[in-house]
Amino acid sequence: MANILKKRAGRVIRTGEFIFLRIAVPVLLIVSMAIVALTYFPEKQIITVAESLPVFNDNIDNLIAVFPFVYPFFVILFFYVLYYLFLHLILRQKEILPENHYYLVPTWTIKLAAFVNALHAGSATSIPVWQFCEYLFNHTSLGWRGISLEIPDVNAADTDTQVKVLKIEPKQIVTDDSILSVVVADTYPIDLKRLPKVVLANKRVVLQTLQNGVQDRVRRYNPKLVSELLGTVRGAETEGVKSLYLLLNTNPKQISEIFREVFNDAGRNSIEHLYVFESQPNPPYLFTKAHQIF
Repeated sequence: MANILKKRAGRVIRTGEFIFLRIAVPVLLIVSMAIVALTYFPEKQIITVAESLPVFNDNIDNLIAVFPFVYPFFVILFFYVLYYLFLHLILRQKEILPENHYYLVPTWTIKLAAFVNALHAGSATSIPVWQFCEYLFNHTSLGWRGISLEIPDVNAADTDTQVKVLKIEPKQIVTDDSILSVVVADTYPIDLKRLPKVVLANKRVVLQTLQNGVQDRVRRYNPKLVSELLGTVRGAETEGVKSLYLLLNTNPKQISEIFREVFNDAGRNSIEHLYVFESQPNPPYLFTKAHQIF
């Protein structure tokens, strides 16, 4: 996914900007409107307007009469609803992770921003591979459950597309046989000599997509690659691998197929820990930090 950034110069959104625009600004706007309403508008007038909205009960005034301390919180909720119902229409906001941007932000900020903005759609190409893997595995968990990432379709690979498989043993004499790394070089080359230390220190399998003997950087759906990767993971299970490291350079459609077939089986495999490596957003696209998915 990192090669997307070439087409999106200036559209990379990082943590500070995302928190300010998607969390701080909406919260400040809602709270500010609530403070103004509490200061300058009669309680009865606000309640009357709120009861005209279908999301509020007609007996709000009775509830506030019994529990007057609830009123300030009700006003904040009221303006949050107004923000959700009307401001999104004015600003034409539909997605929390639109396709025309690339978000390099922590997962918790995405979840919080989706809740604050009441926006739950986005594109799988708008976040790093490791984060998309986290989404696929934890899509029913709190936070991810309400977010729906669209997986863009890609053309099918040509019938003469090849998948080259390399099985590499480390130079070290003592290795941990319970660890296996799977490197997928699909849409851009990977420097196999500059992989993370934990990968170089243990067994690894490299899957490389080739068209006429070379990589052409075209994003396709390649059932041969998916099949080879599935076979590699299933083989790792039978060989007693407990920790699997994935270094993925491929498109979301293929990643979703892999997770659907291998990791959405409610723990019915012998893999105990899955790590997906983060890659640099710019050349040379080296793999850096490993993120534990489970």
